[in-house]
Amino acid sequence: MTAVRGQSGSNAVDGATKLGVDGLSQQAGGIGVRGQGGDVGVKGIGITTGTAVLGTSTGGVGVFGASENTGVGGNSAGGIGVFGATVSGTAGLFSGPVVVQGDFTVTGAKSAAVPLPGGRLGRTYAMECPDSWLADFGEGQPTAGFRRVPIDPKFASTVDLSGQYHVIITPLAEAILYVTNRTSDSFDVRAVPFGDGDDKHPHPEPIRFTWWVIGRRKDIKRPRFEEVKIPPPPKLP
Repeated sequence: MTAVRGQSGSNAVDGATKLGVDGLSQQAGGIGVRGQGGDVGVKGIGITTGTAVLGTSTGGVGVFGASENTGVGGNSAGGIGVFGATVSGTAGLFSGPVVVQGDFTVTGAKSAAVPLPGGRLGRTYAMECPDSWLADFGEGQPTAGFRRVPIDPKFASTVDLSGQYHVIITPLAEAILYVTNRTSDSFDVRAVPFGDGDDKHPHPEPIRFTWWVIGRRKDIKRPRFEEVKIPPPPKLP
């Protein structure tokens, strides 16, 4: 059964009172308001602090959008494009890849749900820094106490290696290793010989080590502990 149906070359249904258009369907699978148009199917305009489109449901979906292009879109000139809130559930749920064009800021923890034995999921947290860093990892082995480690050109193109960057090495055997000659293309790892005075002798081979290279991102220039202002949530009807 259809509560209100309008078909016209211009405005199918036009409401201009306190409640412009109200559609209610009490039948399972029914539709309260349905709009279909070559441009805009249903358009709501809220004046001042009014609500343009309001959808409520006690057990289903309040507002649903389906499209071959964009299912639901939100746009704001200076406020919040899309807002979701919940008391005890999940404010937003995405099933599929998510892309953020711009900064991504959370006031809670950024975590990943990883599979655990028994089919369970466990929460792991992201490491946070006051600066924007990128890191690369690898493993090497010196020959005659020396190893030049090349830096991946793709990684080098994303970080600033012209100045100071960090290299952390961990020997996988009893050894004393140090880093020298850091350039934008490579760094050197040297082994300190065992012994004192004339009794010095090189480490027995092989001595493998792991390394981290950590550099600041080239495309993000932000101050440390940049002040963040979180916009207040909008008032919901």
